[in-house]
Amino acid sequence: MVQEAFTCGEVTTQATLELFTSLGEPDNCGSVPRYFNVYGPTETTIGASGTLINYLGDSVSQEISAGKPLAGYLVYVVDDNLQPVPVGVQGEIVIGGAGVGGGYLKNPALSSQVFIPNIRAPQSHRARGWNMMHRTGDVGRWRKDGNLLVEGRKSGDTQIKLRGLRIDLAEVENSMLKESQAMLEQVVVSVRYPTQPRAQSGGAFLVAHSKFQPNVLASRGEQQTFLNKALAWLSLLRYMRPAAAFPVEHFPMLVSGKPDCKAVAKLPLEQEGLSSVGNTQTVSDSELLTKTEERLKRLWVACTSREISKQYTIDSGTDFFHVGKIDPSDKTHSGSGINIDWSAETDVPNAIQKSLLSAKAVDFMTTRTIILTGATGFLGQAYLKALLSDSKVTAVHCVAVRLGSAGTKRLLSQPDSLLHHSKVEIHAGDLAEPRLKLAEETITRIFGIADCIIHNGADTSHMKSCTSIRKTNYESTQELIKMCLGKNF
Repeated sequence: MVQEAFTCGEVTTQATLELFTSLGEPDNCGSVPRYFNVYGPTETTIGASGTLINYLGDSVSQEISAGKPLAGYLVYVVDDNLQPVPVGVQGEIVIGGAGVGGGYLKNPALSSQVFIPNIRAPQSHRARGWNMMHRTGDVGRWRKDGNLLVEGRKSGDTQIKLRGLRIDLAEVENSMLKESQAMLEQVVVSVRYPTQPRAQSGGAFLVAHSKFQPNVLASRGEQQTFLNKALAWLSLLRYMRPAAAFPVEHFPMLVSGKPDCKAVAKLPLEQEGLSSVGNTQTVSDSELLTKTEERLKRLWVACTSREISKQYTIDSGTDFFHVGKIDPSDKTHSGSGINIDWSAETDVPNAIQKSLLSAKAVDFMTTRTIILTGATGFLGQAYLKALLSDSKVTAVHCVAVRLGSAGTKRLLSQPDSLLHHSKVEIHAGDLAEPRLKLAEETITRIFGIADCIIHNGADTSHMKSCTSIRKTNYESTQELIKMCLGKNF
């Protein structure tokens, strides 16, 4: 019978403890094998901290600690400046003491980065020549009971950016292991891209390959069903959940005995006999989708990554956000079906082109009179403040001001508002109207003396169509140019 067992090199999981428990019962004397969880990289001679695990307890904490520093070792949890962090705060694990190596063979550059002098080494260590410490690149924290929690690699080693959001792949892997009910032995999460070159594709998605514990769910189909449901169980934020999960019998391994993540990232996604990847529920074939759901289904199939969408049985329970974002190689259409001729939209009439070519450049160093649009907005108020503080500016004409808007009323009601400044003249109007709804005599007066126009006003809604904001954003620019050129336009 096994008397003692040690694990090191990988984080101990609930599944490992369950497997060890199944190896045997207490002997006739009531003694059971002792199980030690040890932590420490090869650079520090394997074991720097450790603890005895009470694996037969009624409930073993999901946070399996790496214990306390072993004799001759010093373990620190530090911030980016190598300063110790408080108990409970995550930081990088740094190890000092007897077992710290002298550096990497024939790699002085890397050695100098991770093998550094230990300025906190006690005199007893210094006397023995234990003056160095090793930056492990692992992150963890101290528990209140003085035990060390190891929580993965430092951000950057396993951190990626997906759809504009940062995700730590190790965090996703650990979450799947912890929440798998001790069914999974190993999980490797990788980033996949559609078949188009990476530079042309924004439809990246996460895929989890999982190795089950021995003699657990022997059927391939049962394993796949479990993984499909597991994706829905994960306590991770939605954007961190893998789009699909696949069972594997064995992982390609490195010589170090760890999974080869680069090789896993190249494993084919299509597997015979597997379907409905990532579905969070199954729906009977007899259940009919509504007309709206049918339209959505067609859109999803058309615009999502083909590598994932073809694995899905899309039904009323399918989660769109698991399948990555829109594949930019697909043609997308607005709901209105309106095609915009940008060449025609941006074409400048010949008469205006000739007038612009003959116009004289303005000397901005002597600018005195300014026309400003969007003066009541946040940025407009900042412009106005800067202009009024400039001694060279003698007048600011705020045009196309909607006097009936709530924002304008609020500003005008404030006695110290910039709109009440002696240099400011307000002209009611609307950017969406011809001539900005300004009177012709006003146009002649202010555009005839203006030295500069700051066209800051715009409809900044990202939810509106191009057609709905065309007048405010595009035609207003045309109107301003025409008014600058005079009455002939």
